[in-house]
Amino acid sequence: MVTSPETPQRASLDLLLPWIAPITGIIGAIPAIASGLSFIPRSPVLARVNVQQLEAFTYTAETIVIAALLCCMPHLPSTRLSAETNTAVATSRQFLTGWRALWLTWLVAYSASTILLWIALLNNVQEYPAPGSPWHVFAHFTLDVLFLASTACLLVCYLVMSMRTIAQDTAGQGVSSQDNASINLFQIVSIIFFLAVGLPIIEAILSSVGVSASDFFDPLYGLLSGTIAALFVGRLESKYIDLPRKIIVLLYAYAVLQMSYGVIDSPLICGAEQRQLIAVLVVSLALFSKVLLFWSVRRIIVNKYLTYYMFEFRKLLNEGAEERASVILTKLSPVKEGASSSPAK
Repeated sequence: MVTSPETPQRASLDLLLPWIAPITGIIGAIPAIASGLSFIPRSPVLARVNVQQLEAFTYTAETIVIAALLCCMPHLPSTRLSAETNTAVATSRQFLTGWRALWLTWLVAYSASTILLWIALLNNVQEYPAPGSPWHVFAHFTLDVLFLASTACLLVCYLVMSMRTIAQDTAGQGVSSQDNASINLFQIVSIIFFLAVGLPIIEAILSSVGVSASDFFDPLYGLLSGTIAALFVGRLESKYIDLPRKIIVLLYAYAVLQMSYGVIDSPLICGAEQRQLIAVLVVSLALFSKVLLFWSVRRIIVNKYLTYYMFEFRKLLNEGAEERASVILTKLSPVKEGASSSPAK
């Protein structure tokens, strides 16, 4: 039995991928350079740049690029299934489901942000909906849910790569068993629900009683996003996948960048216009990082490195504890008194 091969339409879409990175670079460089130059004291750029237009353009560019990448989302390549590889292929499918959900959630979140920015721009207001209105509370809550849902999807990808999500019976067949799996579907759904819905609800409840909760929860959301991104990049650093070190360094930088999202909106940092410029710069850098992340993960999926990782890591999960105990007992045992620690000649 083999998995379904990629369609000719999918292969034709793959031809677009080499063009996405340079196009993204051109689109993302414009707002990034403009926002960077705007911080220069008495810069003529600051007088000519409409910061609100720049922010709307940046979010529009990110939305378009994410939509283009979604169109080029890979399938698992054709693989012959057997008792040994069945679990690895099944967990690879689980990963791909979480990976697609991540990018789809990003698309919805950035599309919603872009629409709100353009409505504010066209109506010549600083922010839409108006701060303090019920619609503003609803919009803030919805965007928090969407961006935290994307964080939860990335967490699912990490869990699939780091824990046993499909039990393995004695014959080596992958079976769905909540009793034997280290983490099951109910636990994953619970984690997603708490991250994506529970935290924003707690923030909304505190805000409704007059507590300024956003100053605490926004940095918390950034910390959660950055931590989960770093955990995921750590899985990509595995020698079973063997991504180039320079790519790993850039992806770790993206994880650090994620932590700044909750800080750039704080009025304690700087004024409103400066916060918008910082947001443009951060989103532009995130745009480069997302393309790099997509390209790296697509490479390991198409080249079957992901399935190989799942195969070897599941073997490590099954045999690692026994092998560790055996090595400690036989090769790392303490030296007895009176015995020489040097090897025999």
